Amino acid sequence: MNKANQPQPPRLPKRLPLPASEEAVLSDFAEFTTVLLERPEFYAQRAVQVTFNGVHCKQGRWADSKVQGLRCIDTRFDACDLANATWEQFYAQRVAFTGCQLVGLTTLEAYLHNVRFAECNGQFAAFRFAICKGVRFDHCDLRHADFQGADLTGVVFHKCDLSHAQFSGTTLKGTDLRGAKIDDLHVGIPELPGAIVDPLQAAYLAGLLGVVIKDEHDET
Repeated sequence: MNKANQPQPPRLPKRLPLPASEEAVLSDFAEFTTVLLERPEFYAQRAVQVTFNGVHCKQGRWADSKVQGLRCIDTRFDACDLANATWEQFYAQRVAFTGCQLVGLTTLEAYLHNVRFAECNGQFAAFRFAICKGVRFDHCDLRHADFQGADLTGVVFHKCDLSHAQFSGTTLKGTDLRGAKIDDLHVGIPELPGAIVDPLQAAYLAGLLGVVIKDEHDET
């Protein structure tokens, strides 16, 4: 991985204690600090203003949960199920998602700074109007994902599947799409300036926008 495009990883101690069972509850204004959460059960739970700081969450079940104002700093999510979860006004600083189920996850108006998604299934995930700074997706399935209106400046989509993804209204300055699958990507001329693509992608996008590419010696 190019270090220049590598988000800062979470700053976590080598050993983290397990919280008491009564403390591992998702509730309004809950704060989780410097703990290891193993298989936490947050399925379909509701809460507001939850804070994670220095947390390693392993195989957590967040599916269908709804959290407004979730704030994560120096946090790792490994093999967690976040399918159809709704995290409104999600704030993430030095956060890593690895091998997570993100199908249908909604993070409206998220602020993502130094966040990495690796080998995640993010089909139909919604990152509408997200602000991204130092964000990287590695080997992620993002088919039909919705990035409408997001600021994707400098975001890297390394070896990702972006087929049918929604990129209308996005900012793509320095966004690196090289090596990603972009079949039927929903993007227009206003969004493309500044995007980084490989030659095959450039030809595909030209065709998508109705541009006809011919050699100068081809018949008109």
